[in-house]
Amino acid sequence: MPIRSDNRVQRELLDAAIAAKIALSDADRVAVDVAGWQGEVTREQFNELISALVKRTLLACRRALKDAGVEAEEVLEVVMVGGSTRVPLVRERVGEFFGRTPLTSNRPGQSRRHWRRRSGRYSGR
Repeated sequence: MPIRSDNRVQRELLDAAIAAKIALSDADRVAVDVAGWQGEVTREQFNELISALVKRTLLACRRALKDAGVEAEEVLEVVMVGGSTRVPLVRERVGEFFGRTPLTSNRPGQSRRHWRRRSGRYSGR
């Protein structure tokens, strides 16, 4: 069945990929059953699939720091928000890049409030 022409199958694949990403944040492997295919995906396989995306994200961080005239070591805290922050490879690489463990939350509003409170202390507000 041609996947590109079947919106239902595309949606099933996307849902299965998201479910696998979430499961692999805590488990080393996950069973996948989608669109007539059954198999297993390991965290190692998942990491290989996303490594180029993670690398591009870190390049964007490097450009942002360069544009701001700031070195990674000068960043006081790293706050990561959203579902992908639960992915161990993402947290690990961001931590290596900035030289510190990032603060994470999958609740964006809560993280922004927390950051505003903390940044107010640093800026004297």
